[in-house]
Amino acid sequence: DRLGIVAANGRGKSTLRKCLTGELEAASGDITRSRGLRVGHVEQSVPDALLDRTFHQVVADALPPDQADSELWRVDVVLDSLDVPEPMRERAMRALSGGWQRLALIA
Repeated sequence: DRLGIVAANGRGKSTLRKCLTGELEAASGDITRSRGLRVGHVEQSVPDALLDRTFHQVVADALPPDQADSELWRVDVVLDSLDVPEPMRERAMRALSGGWQRLALIA
């Protein structure tokens, strides 16, 4: 499942995200996480460290390190399901449009 949180500036979206990911302790109320729950978020801009990496490399970086070599095929399955053209997969993030960059970060 994917969930989007939309609200005006200053309404606490970032604070809520930090509480949900455990980066920040909630000032009040309770947060209950299901066992095995993974919470992630996509930055508004591509981190500098990723700009020279290819679309394919950025998605592959999301694999657990101990599975990176044996499970690399999963990256191609995901990119195929998202209809990412082969030439696009080998372009550096800095050469992609904002939409393709977002897709790489979400994938």
